[in-house]
Amino acid sequence: MTQTLLPGTQISRGISTDSNELLYAQGQSYRDFYHASAIIQNYNVAEVMRSLQAISSEPLFKTITTLIDKINVLKTWDVDSFDCPAPDYNTIRNAENWITRFYFQVAFENWTNPNVTSGPAGEVVFEWWNGIKKVTIYVSSQSVEYVQVWGTDIYKEMSDGDAAPIETCKELWSWLKS
Repeated sequence: MTQTLLPGTQISRGISTDSNELLYAQGQSYRDFYHASAIIQNYNVAEVMRSLQAISSEPLFKTITTLIDKINVLKTWDVDSFDCPAPDYNTIRNAENWITRFYFQVAFENWTNPNVTSGPAGEVVFEWWNGIKKVTIYVSSQSVEYVQVWGTDIYKEMSDGDAAPIETCKELWSWLKS
């Protein structure tokens, strides 16, 4: 028995797909997501089209797929040396959606890949540095929070808040890159 995966290709049942087919399938899921995404509903058409065209270009597409791969590696973690649990499925999905949305909004503004790890409560953690400035994003299954640092005084040189609103994310990115 054969199964059609891609137009014009067939594989026998029991034979695994190769990496190109898997990459194509993963890319198709990203394309499908953006065609029905809330991003399209909330932003002007010209901006959305520019983003969709950009993500289909090889370097930008490779960047986002690399980030998604780093997040998915966290699924394989058990408990780390600090007794931090691995992120659960819903946290992983929320982190993938958040970083992709964030990437679309700032990719044209001097993008830097974040450090990707897990947090003490099983969150996915993204961290960017620029000199003494640091932005850390904690993504759980239900929320996205940020910590903004520009010095060592926890009362005068740090702030935190909700990182779900895209305007907050844009402001954090502008601050980090300035």
